[in-house]
Amino acid sequence: MASTRVLLKVLDELSAKDLKRFIVLLEDGAEWEAIPRGRLEGKTCEEMALLLQNHYAQQALDVTRKILLVVPRLDLVNKMFAGGEEDGTRGSSRERKRERPQGQDCAGTVCDQLESSMPTPKKSREIAKILTDKQLMDLASQMGHNWKQIGIQFLKLKSYEIERCERESCHVMQIFNMLKFWRDREKKEATAKQLHSILASRGCPISSECIDWLNEENE
Repeated sequence: MASTRVLLKVLDELSAKDLKRFIVLLEDGAEWEAIPRGRLEGKTCEEMALLLQNHYAQQALDVTRKILLVVPRLDLVNKMFAGGEEDGTRGSSRERKRERPQGQDCAGTVCDQLESSMPTPKKSREIAKILTDKQLMDLASQMGHNWKQIGIQFLKLKSYEIERCERESCHVMQIFNMLKFWRDREKKEATAKQLHSILASRGCPISSECIDWLNEENE
């Protein structure tokens, strides 16, 4: 199957460290059905590609893409899931639509997600609004000791992501890495307006003075 070939290409591109993270995330199962560690240990890339295909069926590519965003391997996401040649599909998007059964709603399928990821002039303008590293660092320098609560309760990060941030010895860099995790997950939605709406939520332990400038970035 074409999707199995794509999965194998993805796994072959991962370093030993990234592959280990990939396996750990497969066990997490926060947004997908977890695969028990016993089924993953000692598997070759070929065996793991078949396991992913058999376990997730049509969702295998989508689950793989989501995990790569967390690893993170954004370069690999762009390489494998941004166009038809790498993902094993053939023909134009119009030809692929004609191949679908009439009346079948394909919204939310891997096929539609791959097509929606193709760059357009409109999407290029949206990307320009994504928060930059400098903006995230500015915010990190103003955020206090409650950053872990903000990360888990309001930015919806996982505990293991917070633990990775804590490996940094510098307090500001810990918060900066947390904000980067959020930005990498949200992709084009990681705008100043979106982050302000989250941090301005009731109960969020951060003063309005620290985040008011985010509104100015939207003007």
